[in-house]
Amino acid sequence: MGKVLTDAEVAAYRRDGFFGPVDLFGADEIAELLNEEHPDLDPLYDVSLTELHEWVSTLEGFTDDPEASNEGLLEAIQLAWNELK
Repeated sequence: MGKVLTDAEVAAYRRDGFFGPVDLFGADEIAELLNEEHPDLDPLYDVSLTELHEWVSTLEGFTDDPEASNEGLLEAIQLAWNELK
């Protein structure tokens, strides 16, 4: 797993445009973005896979086909997000 970014680092990367395109296979990057947008949520208990799918597909910079999503990819994102807590 790559380096876990602080909230300030994530904000700086987003502000400066360093994240680039976001796709479904970037679970760690997506987790960082979701954690920034929803810091008070527990991804395992407060977020359904349906909600997660909607949030991921509407992230700024998301370029993948939302229909390419599947349960395994969403669970990987959910677990990566949980590791940030």
